[in-house]
Amino acid sequence: MAGWSKPPGAFIKVVEEDLTKQRRILTMEVLQGVVMMSPVDKGTFRGSHQVTVDSISTGFDLEKQDKSGGETISEGLAVIGAIDKPYGESTVQTNLPYAEALEDGRSTQAPAGVYGVTFDAVAEKHK
Repeated sequence: MAGWSKPPGAFIKVVEEDLTKQRRILTMEVLQGVVMMSPVDKGTFRGSHQVTVDSISTGFDLEKQDKSGGETISEGLAVIGAIDKPYGESTVQTNLPYAEALEDGRSTQAPAGVYGVTFDAVAEKHK
């Protein structure tokens, strides 16, 4: 009679590790999409995006500017790298007072908005 070479429950750890990795990948793709699709004047909006894990932030900094988006992405990746659970809430957000107007298409640089377009693109990619 053949037996199990590994206990059947051992795969759970592998699956959880794979799901945690996928959570990081999806959050990273959303962050990069939002930052790079952000309209740029002084770089305030592009620099305003934040990543939180299992929480949200209510703050914003009108003085922070990041025209290239590199600093904002690096800061977000540091948070994303700390994701250690397969399930939870990974949030990419901005709290700037004028962000809703930009999302509603009031910028010629992003007439379809930023967040919705990014979400749709990432969702389509992972169908």
